[in-house]
Amino acid sequence: FDKEKEQQRLKEAQVISQISGQMSNIVMTLGETEAMKAAREKPENTGKTDAELRQTEAYKTVMKGYGTGSTPQMVVQAITGVLGGLNADNFGQALAGGLNPAVAQLIKQTTGDDDKANLMAHAV
Repeated sequence: FDKEKEQQRLKEAQVISQISGQMSNIVMTLGETEAMKAAREKPENTGKTDAELRQTEAYKTVMKGYGTGSTPQMVVQAITGVLGGLNADNFGQALAGGLNPAVAQLIKQTTGDDDKANLMAHAV
């Protein structure tokens, strides 16, 4: 057991986690900016507050492309999974981490609102 090497690996894992969180925040901030812009462009939204704009269809439609389950968020999760596995010197973990967001989305699409089937599919 190499204590120094393990401490360095743990520091690297923490940095990877922090970067992942920052990337996710950047995606959400970009989504928020684009969604507010889309909502403000609609004439019927003139004079609405930011809180009211967030309730509009224009805003919600754009945010679907940036929120949980969106392609940009899945990319962030996949990159984080791969880097975490590589940091642990575990190719299998890197591969699983990279595939996890896509597999989770496929499971959700396949099982729909059936919570029991969804849970069982994730367990496998």
